[in-house]
Amino acid sequence: MMFVRSAARPVFACGLAICACAATVHAQDPLKALFTFDNGFTDLSPTNQVPMLIGTPILTQDGFEGGGLLLIGNWAMRLYIDINAAAMPKLTMGGWVREEIGTPIRHFMSHDNMGFDRNICIDYRGGGQGWSCFSGSGVNGFVPVNLKQWQFVAAVYDHAANMTTLYVDGQVKTRPGQPGLGNTYMHIGNSTCCDTGINGTIDSVFVIADALSVERLDEIYTGGVGKVPLCPTVFNSPLDTSMCSGGTLTLMADIDASGTVTHQWQVEMVAGSDVWTTLVNGLVPGTNTFAMGTDSEELVLSGLDADGAKRYRCVGSNACGSKASTPAQVSLCAGDFDCTGFLDTDDFTAFVLAFEAGDESADFDGTGFVDTDDFTAYVLAFEAGC
Repeated sequence: MMFVRSAARPVFACGLAICACAATVHAQDPLKALFTFDNGFTDLSPTNQVPMLIGTPILTQDGFEGGGLLLIGNWAMRLYIDINAAAMPKLTMGGWVREEIGTPIRHFMSHDNMGFDRNICIDYRGGGQGWSCFSGSGVNGFVPVNLKQWQFVAAVYDHAANMTTLYVDGQVKTRPGQPGLGNTYMHIGNSTCCDTGINGTIDSVFVIADALSVERLDEIYTGGVGKVPLCPTVFNSPLDTSMCSGGTLTLMADIDASGTVTHQWQVEMVAGSDVWTTLVNGLVPGTNTFAMGTDSEELVLSGLDADGAKRYRCVGSNACGSKASTPAQVSLCAGDFDCTGFLDTDDFTAFVLAFEAGDESADFDGTGFVDTDDFTAYVLAFEAGC
């Protein structure tokens, strides 16, 4: 099953409440790392990990969902996250892997220092060659590796319950175990001590300070990376954009999490105030700009006027909390006469033709007459750019 996560982007075409509360996730968000590789090595978790690269991992557009990370030999990323039981009694880590070789022992996620510590790997010591995880006293496995195919692989460690769980594409293997003290940092792509790393592509790698249930892992396996975080996470924010007077544009946000996530668009009525008004379908308050999709991930603004040229953001919420996207500035591009979303010589030509024909669309200054004042006003707007 393939999932495609699109970047939020503007799309062009020719009740009122004040929210003063902070739109942030719960302070105890268990998500400690989340890399989709859609935006380079950006960590989407609240901890904002900055990885140290080992070798030269290659960002690709050939991931499971959008971008991915190609690893060869012992290329990897180091994260300064302590996944020892003392620091993280409950741990779930995993992601999607497309392995090219699959033998003999290849490590995916690890903080191992040669004691069968917390670790996901391809191994032969868990009953057969395949995906496995370490359990402190040995290897919990195995699930066969499907070479050159994407597989969702995760391991769950619950120290108090004395249990390790391996999850691969819906298959579950459990084994009692309390892995001992490993390194206080971890690697994604190889081991922190031994053997060889992944030879293939990885995507949507995560570390969560909680022992996820099989049902939650099923949700991630079928729902994709958007279902990894418990609390809402902004995968993509809407982009700043401009549009012609009276034009239509679509702002898109990508905010997701486990369970049901609701979405709500807001507008900053006073520029720079950081005070946000909740939108409902209809006219944006105090403007002639019409808003639709105010409770979805796509906000459509039509009939854009100067008063509607404001900042807009989307807030995603679930039982864990709320998170707001980065606001997008919507600007009015008066010189975009043909409403294509671009300012070029075609706009000037279109205006001149309308002006010479005496068309009412050339009444640029809105006086009700087409005259030289309109021509002067349009030239000034065109030269000002967008």
